[in-house]
Amino acid sequence: MPGINLSQSSQQDGSAGRNTAERGSEFSGRLAASAGLLVLAFAIWVGLTLYQNKLQSDTDSIATDITNKKTLFNGNDVDKVADLQLRLDMIKQNFADKQQRTPDKMLTQIESVVLNGVVLTKYAYSGKSIAISATADSIKTFAQQLVTFKGVPNFGAVNIGASTKNKDGTVDFDLTIALLK
Repeated sequence: MPGINLSQSSQQDGSAGRNTAERGSEFSGRLAASAGLLVLAFAIWVGLTLYQNKLQSDTDSIATDITNKKTLFNGNDVDKVADLQLRLDMIKQNFADKQQRTPDKMLTQIESVVLNGVVLTKYAYSGKSIAISATADSIKTFAQQLVTFKGVPNFGAVNIGASTKNKDGTVDFDLTIALLK
């Protein structure tokens, strides 16, 4: 083929030598980076292995402590703890019951169900019952008030004590209301 020059010039030979040198330094840089990453990965693996061994030894020492404390806790001690816990539960329950039923709360509940035309003249709270003295403006109001008290959910038996009809048509009455638990 005429016009094709297959020989390389001396200028191209010099650039080819530089490319080989650059490639060598580039290869050695990549080799150093790879070796650095390999050393870093090995250091991380060693660190994780040491940390895992430390966690395992901590877990083993805690398990040993639990086992030792369980052996120190004999049947008599367990009974004492269970008895104490039972007493604490009973105290909490009694305290909660007392908090739910206070004289103020019971009076507020009675006030909410007292009808118009009924005036309370006496109120006594004993914890298990309530004693009330009141005056109703008529016998009809007195009867309606009894029915209202009997309809209150946490009131038990409503017992009528003395009741007196006055000359002006009013009715004085005494009630004792048992409280449900």
